[in-house]
Amino acid sequence: MVRSRSKTFSLLNENSAIDRIIWFLTVAWIAASYIFSTESYGAYVLLGITIIILALYCLQNHWVIRVKHNMLFVFMIAFAFFCFLSSVWSLNPTSSIQQGITISEIMICLVVFQICFQDKDGIWKMVNAVKWAGFFVVIYAFMVYGIDGMRAVLASGGRLGTEFANINSIGMVAAISVIIVIYEQLYFRRNFISILFGILNVVVIAASGSRKALLMMLIGLIFLLLFKLVTKNILKTVIRYIILAAVLIVALQLILSLDMFSGAMDRMDGLWALITGEGEVDASTQERDLLIQIGWKYFLQSPIIGFGMGASGTILNQTIGKNTYFHNNYIEVMCGGGIFALILYYSMYVYCIYFLLSTRLRDPLSKLVFVLI
Repeated sequence: MVRSRSKTFSLLNENSAIDRIIWFLTVAWIAASYIFSTESYGAYVLLGITIIILALYCLQNHWVIRVKHNMLFVFMIAFAFFCFLSSVWSLNPTSSIQQGITISEIMICLVVFQICFQDKDGIWKMVNAVKWAGFFVVIYAFMVYGIDGMRAVLASGGRLGTEFANINSIGMVAAISVIIVIYEQLYFRRNFISILFGILNVVVIAASGSRKALLMMLIGLIFLLLFKLVTKNILKTVIRYIILAAVLIVALQLILSLDMFSGAMDRMDGLWALITGEGEVDASTQERDLLIQIGWKYFLQSPIIGFGMGASGTILNQTIGKNTYFHNNYIEVMCGGGIFALILYYSMYVYCIYFLLSTRLRDPLSKLVFVLI
């Protein structure tokens, strides 16, 4: 009997150790997807980590793999197939095929993550992994740009360069981590380590000058507070919302007026000037507006199936002499695959939102996932 207990205790410890290793590797995978995004060997790093994660899971579960049916993967398979199919009429067949390969690789990795995190605490483990991956990306950014470099960018109102990844992507993964930190503080006990890293993330968001990252962080904050303040008493909820609105207006005006946010706010002012027609539109906003106009023009020429997924580089090289992309995901998808691709791609988001709403967002974690989507 003692021997049996000893074996059981040993097995529990072993499984717990493997679970921790899988979680750390998941953090490494997410962080590496940003840090090595521009490196030719980045895909091999991600593939290697994925294989190790799956091997550890199989070892832990005696080579028995359980995969739950998930409609999200059906949508991903359909979209990947469309990417491959669009190479038939694409202006850049190679790019269309590469898009299909990329979607397929992401789906395979997501399947592995679902296999490893399908227990009752799996969603929180995955969300926590995303949070820490964002922390590591931010730490890496400080290592690359240096504290002095960060300070200089914040003081000048400029924005960081693209030394190791797209700066908007760095800002957005930092914003996602901040949203998760805010969720932790609202629904759980205070985690001062997360708060410390969260502050560093806010610094990187400011230095990135990314409008999208700043909006993600602010909108995430607002939605989490709205969810938190809901009560069964409608009048009490309305009063809370009024007080929240007043506090947020004052607080955000004070915070966003800080010099560290001047770069992002200048870009926001440029976007607002473009929308309203009043004020000065900055060069970056003008360029993005031009790209959107070009993309919309090409979409109207082939609104059903587009010009092939990933063909934006070819189109823009022919029109403005730059091998770039449209900097707008809707236009990117519509121009590449028309209405057909737009429906296929955003069906994934619609499905996830529908699934969360079907639960009535009873669980606080479902509220966080809803905000992140």
